[in-house]
Amino acid sequence: MRLLFSVCSEFRGVLKEAAIVSDLTLNLHDSTRSFHARLPDNAVGRIVASLGADPETVEELEHALGRFERRTADRPLLSNLSPGFDAQAADGGIVYLDLPARLIVFQSPDFEFLTQGGELWYDGQQETDVSLPFCLHPDWVLSNDLQQFDALSWQRREARGGRAARDDRAVLYGRLPEFIATELQQRRRELAALNADQREAFVRQRHIDWLMTARNDLGGRSPRDVLIDDRHEHIEIDIQNQQHHWSFLRQPPPAVLRDSHAYRFGGFGTHEIVLYYDLVRELLWEAVDRACQGVAVARSGVSTEIDELHRSSQDWLHRPLEEFHGRTPASMIDKERRRLPEKACGDEAVVDPECPCCQMLADEETWGPVFWHLDGCNMDDDFAFSFERSYEEWKRRWDYWNSGDSVAAWPEPI
Repeated sequence: MRLLFSVCSEFRGVLKEAAIVSDLTLNLHDSTRSFHARLPDNAVGRIVASLGADPETVEELEHALGRFERRTADRPLLSNLSPGFDAQAADGGIVYLDLPARLIVFQSPDFEFLTQGGELWYDGQQETDVSLPFCLHPDWVLSNDLQQFDALSWQRREARGGRAARDDRAVLYGRLPEFIATELQQRRRELAALNADQREAFVRQRHIDWLMTARNDLGGRSPRDVLIDDRHEHIEIDIQNQQHHWSFLRQPPPAVLRDSHAYRFGGFGTHEIVLYYDLVRELLWEAVDRACQGVAVARSGVSTEIDELHRSSQDWLHRPLEEFHGRTPASMIDKERRRLPEKACGDEAVVDPECPCCQMLADEETWGPVFWHLDGCNMDDDFAFSFERSYEEWKRRWDYWNSGDSVAAWPEPI
């Protein structure tokens, strides 16, 4: 069982110091449009905090702002925006926010923006005392140089343009069957001579080869590079923050929209990485078993094997699995891509009915929701399957775990 339960009960972050509210001039840009407005600085703070959802358009930003403000049908959250620029600073200063460039340029005598911290929940009438954490992707750049905004905006848009719009999932899911079928066709003689233990090592090595081989259709990166990049850590932090939202407001946060840039082109969270590991193994073993039973790839044709593996992939992704309490892998991946925590029902949290802590976890009305996570504990120990970004970092931690020194300090990330 690969489930880790957590109840969000505290927030460790950086809060802005309380100050008198003043107005800021906000200039907001997406890929094709510009808007401006004069808003209270705490309202602009909530807009900046909403960037943790990775919006690329004004509409996506408006939806994400529901993380920090109560939405009402008769009051669009960004209804005060007007088309065009406003270069005149308000009494509190001026802010330029460029969504595609992930750039914030501002000048203010007494207001400082943060890439992580907390914003007070606005209930539609006033700010409450509930602080909700946020964390922007590390790709966001903050600057005080207003004169360089145009140059920085152009440079940042150019730098991000290629990577931001690439659909990595089309490769990781769509080209996997072709890799497996081709590998088995080329290695059919080798495979036929293997015993059971050797076949297990064969499957493991093919899995490593798939993850570690750079591909042109991934921009020269390997599938592992795509799975374990800076977006992975950001998604993990963002989902943890949404657990805090759900726990303290007793309502789920607004999910990232399925037609949004963050959903279609975003990175991979831990749940998807663990489930993708299982999917690759499932398809590899299916193809190997078929080959060892005499249904050889060479005879049936590689294209036929590819089609069969595509069907098996879709079947596995949409099949309810008992170990996940009837959830399908596809539904769990979808929820993570929408930045929604995986909430456990009360009974799922009860390991021992006689345990007082388990009874508390099951009492959602009193103690709030319980969330569970896949942690990858059933994955092989090779670097290819780890969550460390670099081999050096993995090797240091691997040596630590195998040192037998229970008092040695946990190695810090490189």
